[in-house]
Amino acid sequence: VDKEKKNRDENDQDSLIDFVIFGYEKCATSFLYASFLNSSSYTFVAPGERHYLQKSDSEFVEGMSYFQSLKDSQQRGVDNHDKEARNQLEKKEEVYTENNGDNSAAKNISANSAIVPPSSMAVDKEKKNRDENDQDSLIDFVIFGYEKCATSFLYASFLNSSSYTFVAPGERHYLQKSDSEFVEGMSYFQSLKDSQQRGVDNHDKEALKLSIKNGYKNPIGIYSTKALSRIENYFPDLKIVITMRHPIHWFESFYNFREQAFRTQYRKHPETPRKHLPPSHELIGSNNCVLGHGVCTERANFHIPLSNFRWTSMQSQHELELLNHHEQSSLNFNNTNVELFLIEQSQLYDSNITRAQQMENDMTSFLGLSQGSDQRLSLQTEVRTNHGSNIKAINDICDSEHAKVREELVRVGTKASEWIKTYFLASSRVTVSSKSYFLELIEKWKYDPCLFV
Repeated sequence: VDKEKKNRDENDQDSLIDFVIFGYEKCATSFLYASFLNSSSYTFVAPGERHYLQKSDSEFVEGMSYFQSLKDSQQRGVDNHDKEARNQLEKKEEVYTENNGDNSAAKNISANSAIVPPSSMAVDKEKKNRDENDQDSLIDFVIFGYEKCATSFLYASFLNSSSYTFVAPGERHYLQKSDSEFVEGMSYFQSLKDSQQRGVDNHDKEALKLSIKNGYKNPIGIYSTKALSRIENYFPDLKIVITMRHPIHWFESFYNFREQAFRTQYRKHPETPRKHLPPSHELIGSNNCVLGHGVCTERANFHIPLSNFRWTSMQSQHELELLNHHEQSSLNFNNTNVELFLIEQSQLYDSNITRAQQMENDMTSFLGLSQGSDQRLSLQTEVRTNHGSNIKAINDICDSEHAKVREELVRVGTKASEWIKTYFLASSRVTVSSKSYFLELIEKWKYDPCLFV
């Protein structure tokens, strides 16, 4: 409280509380905070109802202490993890190079890939949670793929829509970074968890019977050897959410996104030569992934990274052919409780109310939340996060100049669709919503949409 007064006296804008919903009862205030004010990754509305400002002095002080610890944990995340977010292109290229040095989207996981971080309070506690079967994990879920498949919409307008979920803002790469950065990331989530628990202990004993589920977004995490190793070793109860889309639409979107990033970079640094992607037909195959700064047909093999979970037998010749006979992972997620929710992007914008509600129900249950109105996730299909390019390098993927790349992407999409349908969905670890509709969507990957326009 003294700090809050000092902020006011010094005209410091970093207030402990930035906004309140102050009335009126039965006027959609719950909807307002769960489905609107909490929809951005840069806003956080404390769960439940709070009466800090009208309580006794001691309870008022407790309330401000809760927000102080929350503010401290958020600032720690900014200080330690978001410096590189100010230059998105360099960050993405750095991560891509780290994870794809062999030019393959299907980077194999070797027997020596297990990562053991240095000792720290946060990591030690996470390991203790696992050893004692304590479910209060530092990280509860991650959005792990794929880039340009509506992952921003997924976390801003769906997974962040409940007052019982919190998705760290921006993109985070904790699990695939160096040991020291991994420890810093866990410390951030530890302080976040502590501040949330303090709020539960002091203010919401009746309202909060369930811990808040914390997660983050990393749309290239599924490719990372190091990240998968750390999940197996430190987060055996993690929930993983993956979105995918038709490979042809994915390629067009990713190509334009990368070109727009080059354009932005040149505007900031006009003294450097402007980069451009090569023509689309030169990005066919794995050898050109680095040339395309991650944009290549090989990365449309969405099914190959999924096979690293080892939830299919990979014994039959048919399955091995669908997986391009890539080397099998040395990890074994069958010894964990890790589960995966698979989404085809079109499901997030589905106008069918029944299927949209089923998606809400299924994801709510998947994250271990109650179907009650204050915990249930809401799929806000009318809100769309757009990070697309205003200037498109590929104006229309259906143009004849892109025929070769479309042909290759249909070949890739056919294998991915067939493997997911025949093998991956047979695993009890994999969840999809409205399965018949999901299968209908991935069946379209086998065909060139330009032929049906």
